[in-house]
Amino acid sequence: ARWHGEGRIPAPMDAVQFTEFHLLTRDLLDAHCPDIILSPLVGDDFDVLDVSARLRDLGYQGRYRAITQVLPSAEMIRKEVRAQAPDLDFDLLMMPTIANDG
Repeated sequence: ARWHGEGRIPAPMDAVQFTEFHLLTRDLLDAHCPDIILSPLVGDDFDVLDVSARLRDLGYQGRYRAITQVLPSAEMIRKEVRAQAPDLDFDLLMMPTIANDG
């Protein structure tokens, strides 16, 4: 929703499915059989703990990566998510901040 609001509508890609947190269901997982699930660490109406709990409740045991900037507390976040959803293959995908040269 945020991307659409900012005018950044994702281009359709056969191998990528975009969805809203509230639409993350067993039916969606069954229909797409994802190799990996990506989300921001914190979204407008969810965070990494919400997503990992939903995936745990749906029985998903695949790879889940939360995208974030480089964090000093990364290991603490990893431990908290892994404690909540031990069957997930979880990690953080940390992206450095891009400096604005303008």
